Amino acid sequence: MNNIRNHFKLFAIIGIAILLISIIFPLIMNWFFNDWAKSANFAATFGVLNTIFSGLAFSGLIVTILIQKEELKNQRIELSLQRHEMKETRKEFLMNRTTNIICNQL
Repeated sequence: MNNIRNHFKLFAIIGIAILLISIIFPLIMNWFFNDWAKSANFAATFGVLNTIFSGLAFSGLIVTILIQKEELKNQRIELSLQRHEMKETRKEFLMNRTTNIICNQL
């Protein structure tokens, strides 16, 4: 539960930081250039960066899906081993129970 709160706090901090940057950036650009047309041309040069970061985000999403796929595969293997162990434990329990019944009858 504490780990979830830490992740939520981090998510909130990053979200607020991005929101502040997106609000402050146009004002700073207008302050430097004093003309919206010049600042728009300058900002348009960063369109390539937007494409790069979008591609990186998409690749991060693909990597995350692949990691989850591997984790699910490992979890299935672990559940299969646990199921096998439970069957063996049940056999042992029944054997001990039968042995105890026989010993009690003697």
